[in-house]
Amino acid sequence: MRIIHETASYTIPETTPVVEALANLSQTKNKIVFLVNHYGTVTACFSDGDFRRWVIRTQSVDLQLPVRNVANSNFISLPEDSPTTEIGA
Repeated sequence: MRIIHETASYTIPETTPVVEALANLSQTKNKIVFLVNHYGTVTACFSDGDFRRWVIRTQSVDLQLPVRNVANSNFISLPEDSPTTEIGA
């Protein structure tokens, strides 16, 4: 299991337009980005799968919408200092 402690390339503001979030996924080669609010709190996660599901269920795709409208806010997280035995449990 690879645990990454550098988080800057994995976070974007939740107000970022969908098109920029997609560009971030492509440029960084990350499979996921985490959305943060103005306090720096993680509020959701966004992947290309979230985007595809949104496109399928949406009548009119607006890539300028804030990514928080498309992202998954129902995610599971653990505190940073959690033992590795708890990850994936």
